[in-house]
Amino acid sequence: MRRIGIIQGFIANPGRRHAEACAVELGLTYVQFYRLVKVWRSSGRPESLPGARSGYARQTPVTVEQRQLLADAVEADPEPTIARVMRQAHAAAARSGMQLPAREASRRLVAGMMAERALKTGLLAEFDVIVTHAAIDVPVGRGRGAPAMPVATFTIDLRGASPVVIGLVVEMEAVTAASAAASLLDAFRIAGPPSPNADGDGPAIRLHLDVGVGEDWNRITEALSAYGVERVGRTVIRRGRLDHSKAALGTRPAGLRLHPGLAFRPPSKRPAKLRAGAAAMPLAEAEALIRSRLVRRPGAGSRPLPSADLVINLEEMLPAVCGDLAPEGEV
Repeated sequence: MRRIGIIQGFIANPGRRHAEACAVELGLTYVQFYRLVKVWRSSGRPESLPGARSGYARQTPVTVEQRQLLADAVEADPEPTIARVMRQAHAAAARSGMQLPAREASRRLVAGMMAERALKTGLLAEFDVIVTHAAIDVPVGRGRGAPAMPVATFTIDLRGASPVVIGLVVEMEAVTAASAAASLLDAFRIAGPPSPNADGDGPAIRLHLDVGVGEDWNRITEALSAYGVERVGRTVIRRGRLDHSKAALGTRPAGLRLHPGLAFRPPSKRPAKLRAGAAAMPLAEAEALIRSRLVRRPGAGSRPLPSADLVINLEEMLPAVCGDLAPEGEV
């Protein structure tokens, strides 16, 4: 209300010196104060002013009570999304007279709580390794086309204390079965050669694939089932959101924002924003950046991945069944 009173006083008696005095009183620059006046004149609504978010308080650190309120909202939703949890938390805060943390802090806390819940109780808790996909907010050039976000297919080891990306392939085209095969093979290269157990077979692991629709996906699933994988789970992605990468890695691992719902879309549907003066990078440079930030070797206590027979089968499948990885190009 104090800001509004100062703004209204200035509107009633405008002038450069008055504007400078108002800016000093509010702790703003001259330009920032004029922006406030412009927003107030155009909307007349307190919540439209910069920094005025209804129901949110700019306060740190987050209190135990605030954290518990957000945790309760996550637990109360059987299939939580950040937007829905925040609506429930906002309503609960209003009922109790509590203020939520700042908007972005609240969303980060909720995302972390959702990821922890998924790892402990959801689908990810049932598997040792998951192969999943997400577009990554890194601008990659496409020749004559506008810059787009590339798509990463992750092989993520869930067997340690925290999820670890152990395999990765980055492409410009939408995800195919070849993407999953290449990511798994990359995991075998990073983790070292698969080790057979005492009986000569690969260790039994439980692996989950986020798959598309088509015979190639069926064939890679059959190959995994036939060579050393105890259980192969599948989530068929047709439409809607694909959140397994976020559940395992968080919304923004190592500063890279994930967009799982764009993984099966063409580059033209994944536009990337460029900062002023910035340039799009080549795909190889983007992959090197993503790999350097996210890929790690499995922990010492992790069991080895499946048998060498599976590696051979996937290597044969990659060109013969799935086709070559889609080249960079325009859509």
